[in-house]
This record gives sequence, structure tokens and C-alpha cells, in this order.
Amino acid sequence: MASLIRDKARGAAAGHTYRIQFCDGQGQRLAVYLGRTSLRVAEEWRSRVEQLVAAKIGGVALSADLAAWLRDLPATAHGKLAHVGLVGERVKAEVVTLEQTCQRFLDSAVAKPGTVLIWRQCIDSMLRFFGASTPINSITPEQGDGWKKWLSEPHETIFGRSRTKAIRRLAVATQAKRLVVGKQIFRCAVRWGLMEKNPLDGIRGGSNANSSRAFYVTPQMIAAIIDNCPNVEWRLIFALARYAGLRCPSEVAGLSWQDVNWEQSGLRVRSPKTEHHAGGDSRMVPITPPLMAILDGAFVLAPDGATLIVPGYQKMTANLRTQGIRVIEAAGLKPWPKLFQNMRSSRETEWLEEFPIKAVASWMGHSELVSLKHYAQILPEHFISATGKIAHADCSAPNPQNAAQQGVMASCMKVDKKKKTVLPSEGNTVLSGKTEVLGEKRIGAERFELSTSWSQTRRATNCATLRRRAT
Repeated sequence: MASLIRDKARGAAAGHTYRIQFCDGQGQRLAVYLGRTSLRVAEEWRSRVEQLVAAKIGGVALSADLAAWLRDLPATAHGKLAHVGLVGERVKAEVVTLEQTCQRFLDSAVAKPGTVLIWRQCIDSMLRFFGASTPINSITPEQGDGWKKWLSEPHETIFGRSRTKAIRRLAVATQAKRLVVGKQIFRCAVRWGLMEKNPLDGIRGGSNANSSRAFYVTPQMIAAIIDNCPNVEWRLIFALARYAGLRCPSEVAGLSWQDVNWEQSGLRVRSPKTEHHAGGDSRMVPITPPLMAILDGAFVLAPDGATLIVPGYQKMTANLRTQGIRVIEAAGLKPWPKLFQNMRSSRETEWLEEFPIKAVASWMGHSELVSLKHYAQILPEHFISATGKIAHADCSAPNPQNAAQQGVMASCMKVDKKKKTVLPSEGNTVLSGKTEVLGEKRIGAERFELSTSWSQTRRATNCATLRRRAT
């Protein structure tokens, strides 16, 4: 048992002081001096001291409530208990900063280089707002709300190879992505025991899909771009991205001629992005007629012993955007927001018009949910086909940027109600069937139709050449 004793305060100030007297396990009488305090606080201390004495004599663990009380005690109060041997000396905890926590997160994570790059961008914004030297356990939910608001505000940003500075506002999808990564980092900190609660819990970042950057690359546009490519490799890069929907450069870089199944018109694609998923290391993609024509021509021109389809860009980190923009501008077009992803999305949108979503998602290498959320586009032709009315110039493109690029689409199109097809108006040379010559075969740029006999002959020749090179 512990006794609470009230003493008269010394000095000029009136009042009383309190001390708690108790006997330890060896029968020694000790006291904890509380000083001036209220009777209620003194009674609380007496109860806690009794619990500590009982735990020490009985050799039992402290209750969760008592341990929490000791943890929250100020250093001076804790020192009074340590002085009489009821508790051990408090070890000064190492201060773990936000920067150290983020670095520990990066060191312990297993992720692709592209994913790590996105994480570093999020970490930079966290350090910029919270402060690199801020103790991780001092960040509060209120500060978490402040970071979310800060992400939605315009800030000075350095972008591009020229390191240009500009005041920009992050897209809503980027804000959502950074909040997701921030939650992941704080969740790890809680699991590691560095903080008690995730300050971003309960904060919703919104959708990470950015429909404002969606763009439909029409068959006429890609045909014009391929015509203006400086070499065969760039024709293959644009064709594989637009006609096969490959991720560029990661999936294009590793393609070899052995991945082409000439007889079944199939292309085996290895995907570094999805290889960690079950069955996601590779997939089969159908080779469409326009892509087959370009692959045929490239195979004939490839030197003996060549293995890679695009040997000049076999690194997944290759910067294809800069040169790709030059090729697009050379074709008289304005580059669209997401150079290669928009071509991949355009391919998937067309396939979804003809084939089941499960098959299309398998060809593209993602789930049906991802297909509908991030890739499928709503085109003006859908509305035109539903209404059966005339498509005017101001609605013949998916968005204003498309309309500006497609001067050839400015003429009105009429809908054949019986065949449910869009017919080009007179004078529209692109939609009327502009042709190009590839090898000795003339191919329509609109439908890219190949005669069956010519296609079979070309494939047989390619297979024979491939077998000859193998021997």
C-alpha cells in the first residue's frame, strides 16, 4: 500500500504539497515528492504508484493502461519514479525524420524503375511540404489534410530537359496518385512502429484516370505518320504501338523475329510491367493486316542473323518521345498529350468495337476494369451512329485538338442507315481511299486490305527465310 501525505508548503506562498510514501520489496520506506498539485492529481499518482509497487514485487508485466500512462509522462515526472526504482531510466528515443523514413521505404521496396521514379516524385512533394527534418511521429492528420490541399494548388515546377520553371497545377489524377503513395509510406511507418496512426487515413484522393488527356489517333493520322518516318525502325515503333497496342518502349524493345508467328498472324509479347503477376510474363497479340505488311517489309530488309525487330532501341529507358514528336510534326500533325499511350488506347478502343472485352484485355495485357477505366474512349462516331444524323465539322473529332489536326475531316460525313457506316463526302481524299505503295503491292490507307494469295505467299517466303537463317 502507498500513503498520500499532505505537507505544508514552505516559503511565502501558501498552500500544500503532496508526497507518496511506500515500502519496496526489501522493506525500505521510500517517497515520491509531487510538489504543489491538486488532491485529484495526487490521488491518481498514489493509485499508479501502488500498481507499480505491486508489479515490481510480484514480478508481473505492467497493464496496458499503466504502460500508456508511463509513456505519456513528462521527463521530470518520469524521473521521480526512476529515482526510487519503480521504473527504469527513460532511454532517449532516436528521432526518425520523414526523409529517413522515405529512404527506408525505397530501400525495402521491390519495384520497377518506372515505379520508383513515380515514388520519388511523390516523396519530393512530401519533403517539400512537411519538411525533410520533420520527425515522422509528429505529423498529424490536420497536416495530412493540408498536404492534400497543397497538392491541388499551383506551384513552381521544373520540367523538360531544358529545366524550364513554370507555375503549374497538378492534374487531378496526379494528385490522387501522390496521395496513394503517401498513404503507402505512412502505412509502412505505422507497421515499423515509427508512428501510431497514419495521418492520411480517411483522405480520399479521387480518381487517377485523366480523361482530359485522352486522344484518338485515327487510321488516317497513323498512316500519314508512318509515311513520314525516317527509317524502318520508326515505322515499326509507330506500327507496333498503334496497330498492336504495345507498351512503348518496354514491350517494343524486347521483340525478336522469333516472336512472330507468320502462319497464325500472332505476336508473342513479353511484358516487363506485368511479369510479376501469374501468367503475365508474356501474351499473344493478333497481327492486323497493316502491321503484317510493315513486318513483312522490315523482315525482308533485315540483315542475315538479325534477332531483334527494333535493334536500335533495345533499352527500355530509351527516350523515344523527342524523336517521335519530330516525326509527327513532319507529317503535319500536332503531337497529342500522351504520345504512345494514346496510340495504345486507340487500338484498344477499336478492338472493343469488334471483340469481347475479355479477349481484348488479354491481348492488351491488363484487366477488364483497367480497360474500361483507362483505355476505352467514347468517340463522336458512336453518337453519330446512334442518331443516324449528319456529322458536322465541329464534332468530327474526339476533342478540339483532334479537330484542329484533322483538316481532312472538316467536311461533313453522311451515314448510310442501311449499312450503318459513315460515308466520306466528295473531295475527302483520305476517307475516299488514299493509297500507298509498299513493295510491289498497292494497299488502301483506309482499310489496309491485303489479297489472300499475296499475304500467304509473303508469309511462306518469310518462314523459308527464317528457317534458312536458323540453319
